[in-house]
Amino acid sequence: MNIGVLGGSISAGAYLPNIDLMYANIYGSLLQEVFGSQVVVFNGAVGACGSNYFSYCTSVHLEVDQMDLILTELAVNDGLENAASHERLIRYILELPNRPQVLYVHFMLGKMMRELGRCFNAEAFVLTPMSRHYNLPSVSFRKAVCPFLNASSNEIFTPGDNYNHPGEQGHELTALILFHFTTTLIQNICGRLLHQMRISETFSPAKFMEDNIAEKEFLPPPLFPDTNDVEFRCWSTLQPIISDSNKLKPIYNRGWIMYYPDMPRTRNDIATSWYTETANRTIAFQTTVSQVKPGTICNITLLTMTCQTCGKARVFLSKYKGTQIIADTRDIYRKMRLAVIENVKPENYTIVVKTLDNDPFHVVGTAVSCSNSLAYGLM
Repeated sequence: MNIGVLGGSISAGAYLPNIDLMYANIYGSLLQEVFGSQVVVFNGAVGACGSNYFSYCTSVHLEVDQMDLILTELAVNDGLENAASHERLIRYILELPNRPQVLYVHFMLGKMMRELGRCFNAEAFVLTPMSRHYNLPSVSFRKAVCPFLNASSNEIFTPGDNYNHPGEQGHELTALILFHFTTTLIQNICGRLLHQMRISETFSPAKFMEDNIAEKEFLPPPLFPDTNDVEFRCWSTLQPIISDSNKLKPIYNRGWIMYYPDMPRTRNDIATSWYTETANRTIAFQTTVSQVKPGTICNITLLTMTCQTCGKARVFLSKYKGTQIIADTRDIYRKMRLAVIENVKPENYTIVVKTLDNDPFHVVGTAVSCSNSLAYGLM
């Protein structure tokens, strides 16, 4: 059984002394004891990344077409602005030929408890409606734990991170909740199966499984009209990365360096980026928009990481000055921010980034996406 993980710094093992103490690894070990066969956890989590990143770049970090179960931990890094991106990600996973099962794992951060005075994440207004629409199970750390906590005493958060990320106890508790949910589900299915075998001589276990665990031929209509991507590709600096072909490599570089943050080796991820903190520094990347069917709209996106002191840059396609946009990466939180050049035609392009001030600027990826707008009458 292959278990994949998509999420942020919590799933990447932030502020844990050992990555084996991360909830998904504990969960996998528990399942292996029950199943008696190999359970392997593949971790594609990247700190500060939400659905706006993974909807383009999932396949860069995780071989989703090889997974049986995918744990998505995105309630912390997603917001209402990421709702359409999240649906795009979920539909991409559910439409894979191997049809992996998606299981939501909803965490929250300690700073949300202190700043808002309550447990808060994207669960209620984005992820719960999505899980109901696509009939996906979810495990809520917030609902299980928050009624018993308050902002001044919560031992599930590590003191080393100012009581922000869950500590060992929080990860272990989440793993136990996941394990209980999974084993209870298996027990219920087996119980119904054995009951039917006792009361019916003509009972067919294969037919029972076909009727009760049937694969859906079609997904329900999307909740958001702009989630029908027919193509998307991504190149990234963020690790873990599956293949060298997915790494973001410049074709021109004046004054930028590859930035390696000081991160604990116990983490699963490394937030590398192309970086400068000087004005008028230029870096360029090449990409291609393939030939697409009529009615398809394509965008080119620059993926950046924000910070409290980060600055601005001009982003444009070489030889197409009318495509210029300003990428502003200043924010009180570290998170993914997209700079999108819309409605580009099939062609080879050079994406140029030129800084406007003497402030830090991080480029972590580029992406191409094409959507079938005719399907929703947007043309």
